Amino acid sequence: METVLRKIELVIHPVRFQILRALGTDALTTQEISDRLPDTPKSSIYRHLKLLLEHNLIVLA
Repeated sequence: METVLRKIELVIHPVRFQILRALGTDALTTQEISDRLPDTPKSSIYRHLKLLLEHNLIVLA
């Protein structure tokens, strides 16, 4: 079982935090997330989404 501390570490990363904030109000595609984070390369967004998915912090709809 994953520790609370590890989940906190995952969430407080600036890019992942921005992704979670965006997803907190809307269901978004990767492109829509990318549009909301224009200074973040799409490859980074994919990497961060993968981590969030692997640790059950987001789900695919």
